Amino acid sequence: MNIHILDSYEEYTKYTSDHIVDYLEYKLTKQDKLYISLASEYDTKDIYDAVTKRLQNSNIDFRRIYFLQQTEYVGISQNNKNSKAYFLNENLFSKINIPKENIFLFDGSKSESQMKLQEELINKIGKLDVIWYSLGEDSTSAGNERISSLSTFFRIKTLSDRSRVEVKSLFENKGFVPTRVYSMGMGVIDISDAILLTACGIEKSEALKECLEYGISNSSPLSKLQKHNNVTVIADYQSSLRLNGAITRMKKN
Repeated sequence: MNIHILDSYEEYTKYTSDHIVDYLEYKLTKQDKLYISLASEYDTKDIYDAVTKRLQNSNIDFRRIYFLQQTEYVGISQNNKNSKAYFLNENLFSKINIPKENIFLFDGSKSESQMKLQEELINKIGKLDVIWYSLGEDSTSAGNERISSLSTFFRIKTLSDRSRVEVKSLFENKGFVPTRVYSMGMGVIDISDAILLTACGIEKSEALKECLEYGISNSSPLSKLQKHNNVTVIADYQSSLRLNGAITRMKKN
């Protein structure tokens, strides 16, 4: 596991965006197509902004890259500005030259059969090249709430009260905060070549420690990353504060 701790949020954002673009450029020299599962948490907005700015000076051919969505709120259409599909379109896909057929996005207002279609697509591909997770405050990501299975691919998950509080401010009508999501489960990790985990902010510090240093358990689904042989963790200094001190110092130097 490669852990990179950056001193400031600005350095964290730049380092993450550079890592993503460098990864895409390098992998496209090695293989014809890439299949990527993208984070869509709202704290990735600045990273996407930095990525798209850097892509202006890149020759990446997005006809060779396929993007799959991890999670979406049940009951919200793609056109709803609070949907994760809208977030990805607004912050990434509208800013790059990519064929629509290379993008698989959920529509939370439609049937859950979409999850079956995406699972069939992944089974046909046989693997993903990389999954990018953005860590939540409760050691969760992509709808993988505590006590989630570590082996399933796709299912509907009920959001915890803490997860709903995290996004409550985003919804204009505070009386409606989604309770369920379509979710890509931790089983997909087993067929992914690489994992990227990002975390920023003091509120993520306990979650990051639980994810990386406690035992593997479905009480912290992302702890399963400890079993994977190709994981990159990028965090800002604040989110790293609860990590083992020796490890933190070693990774910064």
